[in-house]
Amino acid sequence: MTMRSEAGSELVGGHDAAVRLKNRTGLEVRRWDVEVLVDDGVLAFHSVYENTPLYRVEAVDAVAVAQLAPIVQRRLDWFADSVYIPNLPEYLGVSWARCLELLQEHAPRTGLYRRIAKADLEPLRRHAALIRTEPHST
Repeated sequence: MTMRSEAGSELVGGHDAAVRLKNRTGLEVRRWDVEVLVDDGVLAFHSVYENTPLYRVEAVDAVAVAQLAPIVQRRLDWFADSVYIPNLPEYLGVSWARCLELLQEHAPRTGLYRRIAKADLEPLRRHAALIRTEPHST
């Protein structure tokens, strides 16, 4: 989304800000990274339109690679070390029903972006594997 402020500044939403940053820096920037820039005080939003923060293009273009790169890397590291909740049954090798039971029994903490740390899922994964390999009684 691109708009103009009353003063004539070009404004973009989070997704378009991420695309601008990605195109300029070559980093795999996502809207989430733009939100972290705001949380860290590196970027300020100009206004809000229909519940969407808008950023001045000049401010987006002023973000330094040195400020952005660690934010992107933290997200990429988290994605590598975690599992997106809708992918849990496949990761654990169980049905959705069994996955929900395991989540209720073990209650791992949900982190950023609706993901759970793989380290927190290991006990569930071992438990699920045990259940799959136990002989059935007759």
